[in-house]
Amino acid sequence: MEGKRIASQEVEAVLVDGGKRQVRILLDGFNTTGMPLALAKYSYQPETTGPRHTHDVETEVYYCLTGSGFVKVGENIFTLSPGVVVYIPPGLEHQTTSGSEGLEFLAIFTPPIKF
Repeated sequence: MEGKRIASQEVEAVLVDGGKRQVRILLDGFNTTGMPLALAKYSYQPETTGPRHTHDVETEVYYCLTGSGFVKVGENIFTLSPGVVVYIPPGLEHQTTSGSEGLEFLAIFTPPIKF
């Protein structure tokens, strides 16, 4: 791919909430020039709830890899299981909770979010 910059990197997990949640930043538009999105893998221990929050300008898309749980987006609750995709528009409050076996999902942000 002439003229295109392709990036590959090994990434370490960042532990949050005393290790109940982990995030691995896979692609980051701030560290890779011209990247139009950010991609992270989240891992939740069983029955863990993340913080309620919003993103002012970023669209976020979840893609569930393993486990189960739910994400509350505004007043709607979406069940997460492998293969489920959830679209979260900018400015809408959301919160994620894992089920009894834990949860892993990819989160795609556009424009890229600064982690």
